[in-house]
Amino acid sequence: MIDKKMVDLNSLNYDAWTVIAYQRCTVIISETVMALALSWFVRKSLRPDLQRIISASLFFHPGFLIVDHIHFQYNGFMFGILLWSILMARNNQKLLSGILFAVLLNFKHIYMYIAPAYFVYLLRSYCMDPSGSISIPSFIRLAQSVLAVFAVSFGPFIWMGQIPQVLSRLFPFTRGLNHAYWAPNFWALVTALDRVLLKLHSRGLQLNVQQAGVESTSRGLVGDTIFAVIPNIAPAHTFAITLVFQTVPFRQTLKSESDC
Repeated sequence: MIDKKMVDLNSLNYDAWTVIAYQRCTVIISETVMALALSWFVRKSLRPDLQRIISASLFFHPGFLIVDHIHFQYNGFMFGILLWSILMARNNQKLLSGILFAVLLNFKHIYMYIAPAYFVYLLRSYCMDPSGSISIPSFIRLAQSVLAVFAVSFGPFIWMGQIPQVLSRLFPFTRGLNHAYWAPNFWALVTALDRVLLKLHSRGLQLNVQQAGVESTSRGLVGDTIFAVIPNIAPAHTFAITLVFQTVPFRQTLKSESDC
């Protein structure tokens, strides 16, 4: 153990040099996963010169450098796992591709956004023949492999009865649509529109205003987002919108007979 206080849940804001050194070194080492995947893309590319530029742009992306080397989220490492999963799919190792993506999903659940696309792709390319019939043995192999990854990841929490706590951490809906200080997403634009409508209301435009939402969305704190004029958005609404927008490419993927 380099420093026991690093794993002490009560040592909030602990920033000894051992912690910083450990985090920086592990970030740098873990990013070799992405580097190796990108180099493999270059070697297998039909246009290696262009692929070198793309690979270098990804590896030296400011987002990775700033977030990983300051905030220590290890995004480069996880993006590397995603790239290896894509490489396995390109090399016709679909089962290994699915296993790697399951591992990635258990490292960081934000990749759930592309999980439905992965499921549809693997279902079409690994579990179905060109005629569209499902191969039961292939489907069972894929399901068993993915479930085994989840069992290893969640098994200890199930054993300790901590699944409700884990789920509350994985899906923190109480952080609100904007997280903190207006995270740059679509809902920040909706929030801005709500602020504009509220301003127009203060100048005489007749609108129904929720008093609870007057200060809710502009305080810059983590918490539930309550709009003043626009109807409030529930988690179920965001899920439905995401599903609707993903339906069209899913249908195309199911119809496609190409592997990648």
